[in-house]
Amino acid sequence: MQQINLEIQCRLPSRKETLHLTAPQGATVAEILAKARLADVREVLVVYNGQAVCPDDRLTASGAIIILPLLCGG
Repeated sequence: MQQINLEIQCRLPSRKETLHLTAPQGATVAEILAKARLADVREVLVVYNGQAVCPDDRLTASGAIIILPLLCGG
């Protein structure tokens, strides 16, 4: 099975780090976050190669995942 290379940038106020990992092509966002030990993060926006994604979306190409806090307010 083909592997993809991912850079994961966690930009949360309590957790700022950049990780690099490989994963099988077609892995879900949730699987990648679990592999990076980020499955416990809540109320975040996950962006993959410039597009917002859901936990069950499958990743098909190498690229970057950015985890941003959801901002609420009026």
